[in-house]
Amino acid sequence: MATTEHARHQLYRRLIDTIGPDEADTLMEFLPPSGWAEVTTKGDLHHQNELAAIQFAAIDRQFEAVDRRFEEVDRRFDIVDRKFEEIDRRFEQVDRRFEDIDRRFEQVDRRSEEVLAEMRGGFQAMAETIDLKVQSSQNLILAELHRTMRTNLIVTIAVLGTLITVMSGITAGL
Repeated sequence: MATTEHARHQLYRRLIDTIGPDEADTLMEFLPPSGWAEVTTKGDLHHQNELAAIQFAAIDRQFEAVDRRFEEVDRRFDIVDRKFEEIDRRFEQVDRRFEDIDRRFEQVDRRSEEVLAEMRGGFQAMAETIDLKVQSSQNLILAELHRTMRTNLIVTIAVLGTLITVMSGITAGL
């Protein structure tokens, strides 16, 4: 049966009346605050220690399992790290190849510019040669045209002179 606070207070008042206040205070200090049902025994403590040890052992096993999982995760991360290192190495190889390709393209660009410059110079010389030959051909054609026209003019004048002579002779004989 649990002792109430009211019952404790009444006991205290009766003790003061019976044995006096100092002795009543001393006696009340020896009593548990809420009854003997609340007092813990050494057996209770021992039992609680055993339960705590079992619980801590279970927690330790869980931590060991977590540690093993972390070790597996670490092992997997090591594998991933090695793979990334290999990928990095391959990217470096690709970068070097692209740098080599870039150098080659620069060489091709420079050589193309040189060839184009040579071709421009050749085309310019060719155009100048063609211009000279066209000019020369035009001059030859014009000279031939002038000579032909002079010849035709002389022939025409000779024919007209002959016609005039023939016409004069015909008109004089009539």
